[in-house]
Amino acid sequence: MKKNTLLVKAQVNNNVGYVYITDYIHPYSEASAQRVSSEIVSLKTKGVSELLVYVNSVGGSVPEQVEITNELKKFEKVKVMYGAIGASAATRFACDFYASAYPTSKLMIHKPSLFVEGNSDEIKSALELLESYEDDYRNAYAAKTGKTPEEIETIWSKGDVWMSAKKALGFGLLNEIVEDEAKLEASFKGFIHACANCGTGEQTDKQMDINQIKSVLQMPADASDAEVLAKIQENKDAAQFEAQTKITLVNELVAKAISDKKITADAEVIWKKMATQDFESTKEVLAKMTALAPLSGGKQFPVSGSAKPKYNSLDEYLDKDPEAYATLKEEQPEVAAQLEKEYFNKK
Repeated sequence: MKKNTLLVKAQVNNNVGYVYITDYIHPYSEASAQRVSSEIVSLKTKGVSELLVYVNSVGGSVPEQVEITNELKKFEKVKVMYGAIGASAATRFACDFYASAYPTSKLMIHKPSLFVEGNSDEIKSALELLESYEDDYRNAYAAKTGKTPEEIETIWSKGDVWMSAKKALGFGLLNEIVEDEAKLEASFKGFIHACANCGTGEQTDKQMDINQIKSVLQMPADASDAEVLAKIQENKDAAQFEAQTKITLVNELVAKAISDKKITADAEVIWKKMATQDFESTKEVLAKMTALAPLSGGKQFPVSGSAKPKYNSLDEYLDKDPEAYATLKEEQPEVAAQLEKEYFNKK
């Protein structure tokens, strides 16, 4: 199956910033928090204080969406406009900002979900995290809609809750339905037209409908509504499977490095972080490493005859240049071990 990756992009028009989020929200997709953050930085350097955000997404990662919201809140004024579809985590934007949609937009809310592996303690810990995210979403939907958290729990306890724009407006998730482009602000109007063409080819119809969803999903025009919903779920499942596969590969890579005594167990978190950011480079570095020799007592860095470390702490390496730390680990293992010791002593 060809992955339907659109994009996140930003632009400025009349001192108003525009951000397009039209992909599955995920650390490894175009709509990642890191990618959005880089676009936000670009807009901030241009003096933008007002932001219009166009969302056409089936949802994705809860932590990524939360971080994207954190980035958007750096602006004084933010408005969200939903395109053909806003589902799952993508609806969370409506809880924090003024939200509009077309009459033919479709929105969906449900409980957050989580893929997890590990021993019983790890699974219990992951369950606590999931329940915490459920509380966050339940309270956010309640605050936006004026309902109680208990009412939200009853509503979404049956599974996916799909809404038309009209129903979402009545539900309280939307603030406005854009039925007439004449009602749009002048700056918003050009934004909507531009978004209508975002990644979908030339668009002639002024309103977004089910045909646009089919276009985004690369489906035939005669596809039924049921087939469209099935395709949305298929894309979601594929992205989640890809993410889970990535997690498994990272865990196996680091576990083998520990087993081969190339790294110490207390550095597991650090190496998993590096492998998540750049799996192939981390794998290559670990493949070249030999088993660690026992550290001599009281050894301090810099090691005689070795170059001075690029940074003085592991925090700096992880924030500024994880690949440099991987190189340090290979070339100066005693220095890296000292940095790791200081890092974990602070925790």
